[in-house]
Amino acid sequence: MSRSVFVAVLIGFVIVLSNGAQGLDPTFKHHCFLNEGGQAFESSVEERLSEQSFPFGPYKVTVDTIAHLPGMTQGTPDAAYIIYPDTKNSEKFPFLSFAHGLGDSSGSGLLRAYKTDWELVASYGFVIVAAKSCSEKLCASIYCKDQQETIRACKRDVTLHPALRSADFSNVGVYGHSQGAMSTIASLGGGLFCKHDASLNIRAAVSQHTCQDPGMSARAIDVPILFTTGTSDPTCRDGCSQKFYEQASKSPGKIMLNIDGANHFEPLEKGPRREVPATAYFLSCHLRHENCDKVYGSTGRSICNQIAGGKFFSCQVSNSSQVVV
Repeated sequence: MSRSVFVAVLIGFVIVLSNGAQGLDPTFKHHCFLNEGGQAFESSVEERLSEQSFPFGPYKVTVDTIAHLPGMTQGTPDAAYIIYPDTKNSEKFPFLSFAHGLGDSSGSGLLRAYKTDWELVASYGFVIVAAKSCSEKLCASIYCKDQQETIRACKRDVTLHPALRSADFSNVGVYGHSQGAMSTIASLGGGLFCKHDASLNIRAAVSQHTCQDPGMSARAIDVPILFTTGTSDPTCRDGCSQKFYEQASKSPGKIMLNIDGANHFEPLEKGPRREVPATAYFLSCHLRHENCDKVYGSTGRSICNQIAGGKFFSCQVSNSSQVVV
């Protein structure tokens, strides 16, 4: 399917199941609905958490750029940010491919949008590469092409940046926000444009505030995955994450966190970022076998306690992988 046909399908055939139906299910407030005209509100200063309050991990991190990331096909620029632990020893770190959202969270605003998200996750021992491509147009789930190719390009040529020499490409994760959350699902074989690729060694995933487009499905996902959303997200309704959570029956460990009152910008710098620690703990548990006590713990649901300055509307945990904590 060509890009033009895809965009036409996306605009013409996204089905609005409901525009504001509430109370129909105790786990979500709105059916899956892409509100192209909706504007997510920006949290007030009082709602945001101070940087000092975030539970950063044991590693200090550095943010740098990769000037040219080969193989990007979804628009300019063909560069990337790289966020990595600042260490001089020979330790290897799991590799994460991050996919961004639209608008202010792409292009020149990319670092400004996701700084805490990236730095907190990387501080638990990860090398993150976030492609800057698809900065001026809607890519939706087709952005999986660049999310997957980021893994291939960095693995193929570690001279793209010195920090890639410390990346463990046998232990890979994918995560992203909004359209990047859609591409994350598609990168696992859950879309029309990317097939499951076992050679990428993807072991875990996080989908932050996903929307949907035609052909997306989570039924093929067979790795642990965390979905995050909010009841006040007017852009990608919480029913989208709920839908994909329910579809992911092959996942050995799936979690759905729906924050009461959270909007689409929750994990960004303009939001309270209350879900970011849970993202870090989840990836740390499934890719490093650390911090599983904060994800599962003795109750099997410890992640439901990993929120500050708010509460979950619903917290669902299905763990068939029997993670040892």
